Amino acid sequence: MTAITFDTHQFVSTLRNAKFTDEQAEAISRAFKDAQEQADVAKKADINRLHSDMKVEMKEMELRLITRIGVMIAVGITAAITIIPVIIKLA
Repeated sequence: MTAITFDTHQFVSTLRNAKFTDEQAEAISRAFKDAQEQADVAKKADINRLHSDMKVEMKEMELRLITRIGVMIAVGITAAITIIPVIIKLA
């Protein structure tokens, strides 16, 4: 994931206008930029990509679940059809 971009010139100007010295303003700007580069921040595009991946995986999981349930129903019906005549003969 990438760091958030910002206007360093405007950042330094804002600090200078707040009565920071040039050295202080530039040092704070560098420290802020370094902190951003080290931060593991998710951007909106990262979240959207993850959301899309999860939707695909959930659809695949839904299909597998429907298939398994269908097989279980078919096995149950087959078992019932097989067992019912045996039960009728025993009765």
